[in-house]
Amino acid sequence: MSKIIAEESIHFLLKNSPKNQRKFDIDFIGGEPFLNFSVIEHVVKICDKLKKDKGVNFNFRLTTNGTLMNDKIFSFIKNKNTKIGISLDGNEKSHDICRKFKDDNKGSHSVIISNIKKLNKSDQYYSIHSTFHRGHSSVKSNLDYFKQIGIPAYSCVPAVFSDRTNSLQLDECEVVTFSKELVKEFKNDILSEEGNSQNFLLKDIFLRLLSSRNRIYPCNSGRYAYGISIDGSVYPCHRFFGAEEYKIGNIREGIDHKKEEVITRISVDERRECCTCEVRYFCGGTCYYESLVNMGDIYKREPLSCAFSKTIINGLLKIIIGLYKRNPEILEEIFIKMSTNHQEKLSMPQKMTHIRTVIKNNDIILGRSGNAMLIDLDEDGLFFNKKDTNEKYIANTTTMAIWDLLDGHRTAEQITQEIANVCEVEFETIKDDIYGQLAAFQELGLVEEVAAESHA
Repeated sequence: MSKIIAEESIHFLLKNSPKNQRKFDIDFIGGEPFLNFSVIEHVVKICDKLKKDKGVNFNFRLTTNGTLMNDKIFSFIKNKNTKIGISLDGNEKSHDICRKFKDDNKGSHSVIISNIKKLNKSDQYYSIHSTFHRGHSSVKSNLDYFKQIGIPAYSCVPAVFSDRTNSLQLDECEVVTFSKELVKEFKNDILSEEGNSQNFLLKDIFLRLLSSRNRIYPCNSGRYAYGISIDGSVYPCHRFFGAEEYKIGNIREGIDHKKEEVITRISVDERRECCTCEVRYFCGGTCYYESLVNMGDIYKREPLSCAFSKTIINGLLKIIIGLYKRNPEILEEIFIKMSTNHQEKLSMPQKMTHIRTVIKNNDIILGRSGNAMLIDLDEDGLFFNKKDTNEKYIANTTTMAIWDLLDGHRTAEQITQEIANVCEVEFETIKDDIYGQLAAFQELGLVEEVAAESHA
């Protein structure tokens, strides 16, 4: 990218943002951004002037392969408080399998580690972006290595190769196993004396599950973020660069908002394979670009990314419920330690208690509300109303058994009788408990009466 295009991109950003917005994020990505370091310096210089003249603040982030960093760059990063993300896949053997220099085919690990040591000495914050493939020995050894070399924060995701026949590519079952191992290590970290984890990706998901945040989109692409290519073309995000069909404008002529909405306003409820998934409001659906490249359609689910997200979310929900049942105060303490945003609101899951009210008519057919959601977590379940994911309720196996019978064809009395038959107990013995649970479902908007004609 030239300095002219870079400068015009900044003015495009200001022009296409709300007038009262005073804080912006600029990400430098590549390729390798440090190959064009003079442009980065130029952008930051312009932003410094805008801050002085107009009171506009900028945060800078940069993703690099970590091989071109020198004293000038180290000084720049520190003075401009730039957040750095470095690609490092693990120890030398694991990393160098895929990340070699083009000219001599040698691995890049030793160069990156040398630069990481310099960052550690300078107390400059940075994070590691790691991908995991079949060349790694284990998840634990990989994460232990990051701790050993003093990595302050990392993310670790399954490697996705453009050629899915690559021998290093994890299959769906392997992705699930990998994800469960990540969750296991995360749990060990947060239950340690420190009570925190360096895995910033799982930490963000964990905090999201514990807060009032929910997702109907996979990311902010095209809504709160744009990708600007070297010629000034604008895309929903940088991953679409070169895909002309998904170009939504340019920095000189502006945005085609109709085209933008078609691409970036696809909610998880509009994606065919996502719209019935029980964790969709905690996930937001798979990356549009990965769906396009690997499935040929941005509406489709990308199976490997889906397996990763769903396994992680279910695993973290199990941790949350387990800690809540053990001691809610422990969960609250962990949330406070992990949350860097003091405005983050804790939304603690609650036990689904029986509401001691009488169901008005035990002969009325009951069915699940269209807004009711259940995530089955083996021993427990998590209920919520999709209109308000802020309120989440823990349910035991008995509650979920009742739920299974709420198919719109049974009355409260029939449901109770079936539970009594299965448990081999007297109807009167459990009637109050079952009716109380059904009343609780109704109170929370999870169950509704089914009209006679609808049942017929």
